[in-house]
Amino acid sequence: MKQAIWALKYKRAIDLGETFARALSDTLLEELADILLLPPDLKGAQGLAGETKIILIPVPLSSARRRARGYNQAEELAKQMVAINPEQFVLEKNLVKKIKDTPTQVSLRDRAKRLANLKNAFTLKRPIQYERGQIFVIIDDVATTGTTIGEIRRLLEKAGYRRIYGLVLAHG
Repeated sequence: MKQAIWALKYKRAIDLGETFARALSDTLLEELADILLLPPDLKGAQGLAGETKIILIPVPLSSARRRARGYNQAEELAKQMVAINPEQFVLEKNLVKKIKDTPTQVSLRDRAKRLANLKNAFTLKRPIQYERGQIFVIIDDVATTGTTIGEIRRLLEKAGYRRIYGLVLAHG
């Protein structure tokens, strides 16, 4: 698994993205099954409103890292999830932007440095125009301390949203 994630992340093994995306999609829908199966009259602000799709937000790379790598592996995973299940998911790749070019989390060995590394590293690129009951899922390949997802979650919560989840391939 470690080698496959590494290949997706650094060797543009995009074909692995579909395999990973199927597992991510299945896991996410299973975890949210209770919410998604509520009768329409009970959904309202507390549940998934009407036929609203789940918004997938891939963790963005800094401009420099994206140029160097040529792609964003989290975005590739989210794209594949939408391709597999377009009735359930929508990709929102231009909502969050990484505004600081920080060292990679994996390069920092100290937990305190990892936690501080991404502080204020992200911003919302535009106002969010979704219903208050909307479900957002932040997609990443690997979580170490959870700081990346936590920082993006903080932005969404500041904008007034509460139904925010993180989904990763692995924790390491």
